[in-house]
Amino acid sequence: MEDKKSEQDSLNDQVFIYFIEVHDKNRKFDSLLIDNSGIKSSEIEILEQKEFSFQTQFAYIYKVHRIMIIKENPEFEIAVQFREEGENDNIYERKIKKDEIIKNSSSIFLFNFQPIDKNQNICFSQNSSNEYPLTYFEQFKIYLTILKEKIKKDRNSNEYQDCMKYIMKILNQIEYEFIFYMSVFSECFDRNNINQLLIIFKTEKLSIFGEFSNEDLDNFKDIFNKVTQEPNLVLEKINPDEQTSAKTTLFAIILIFDLKFQKEKLKLINWDKDIIQNIFSKYYHLIKLFDFDIIKDILSLIDDCFSILFILNITRDYLSDKFNALIQKKKN
Repeated sequence: MEDKKSEQDSLNDQVFIYFIEVHDKNRKFDSLLIDNSGIKSSEIEILEQKEFSFQTQFAYIYKVHRIMIIKENPEFEIAVQFREEGENDNIYERKIKKDEIIKNSSSIFLFNFQPIDKNQNICFSQNSSNEYPLTYFEQFKIYLTILKEKIKKDRNSNEYQDCMKYIMKILNQIEYEFIFYMSVFSECFDRNNINQLLIIFKTEKLSIFGEFSNEDLDNFKDIFNKVTQEPNLVLEKINPDEQTSAKTTLFAIILIFDLKFQKEKLKLINWDKDIIQNIFSKYYHLIKLFDFDIIKDILSLIDDCFSILFILNITRDYLSDKFNALIQKKKN
C-alpha cells in the first residue's frame, strides 16, 4: 500500500516540458539542462527532428525536445543550454519562466522557443521578415503529430488536454487564420474545454481564411454537419448559464464556415432570429471577411422584418462607407 502511494506521489510530481528549437541546417548543437531548482531529477530527449525551408533561401532544422522533471517544489525553475559543436563553441540559453506555465498542467507546451547567447543573438539566421521560422499553427501541428504518432496519446489524455490549454492561450493573444482556429475546434468540439475555445473566439482576430486542404475541408464539413444537426454535442459540455452566449458563438462559426465553403447548407438550418441578431451584435467584424455578400446571404436566410431592419441598421455605417468609396472611385 505504501509503495502504491509513493508511486502515485511520484506521478503527481512528474512534469513534461515540450519545446521546438530551431537552428540553421549547417550548425550542430548539444542540449543540456542547467540552473535547476526545486527539482529532484530531470532529463531531456529529442522526439523528432526535421529539415525545412523558409522563404526559399533559408534552410533550418527543427528539433522537438521533451524534458521530464520530477518536482521537489511546485515553484521549480529550469533552463536549457545549447552548446554549438565545432570551432565556434557558441553557447545559447533559454530559461523556462513561471508565467509560461499554466497552473495545474502536468505537460507544458512552449511556442516560439528561442535560446539566446550573451549578446542576445539567436541561433538561426534572421529572415527578411524577421520572423520565427515556424508559425504558431505549424508548431501546433507538429505537437499534434508528436502526441498522436510518437507518444501515442489520444484526445482524452492529460497531455493532449494540456496541449489544448496552451494553444488556446496563444489564440487569445494573437491574430489567426480561420483554419488555425478550426483545427483547434476540431480537436475540442466534443470535449469539456470547448467553452474556453468559444469564449476566446473574436471575429476581429481573424486575419484571413488560410489554405484549406481537401482533407481539412472534408473533416470540418463532417464536424459541422454533425454539430448543426445536434448542437448539444457541443452545448451539453457547457454550463447552462453560459449556453446562450456559447450558442451564439457556435452558430457564428458555423455561419462563417458555411458562407465560405458550403452555402447550400445554410438553408437547411432553422436560423432563429435572436441568434442572427446576436451574431451581428457580437460579431460585427465578420462582414469584413465577406464584404457585401454576407449581408445579402444573411438576409436571404430570414423572413422576419424586424431582423432585416436590425441587420441593415447595424451594418449601416459599413454600407455607407463602401457606397461612398464606390461613388468616389467612379468619379475618378
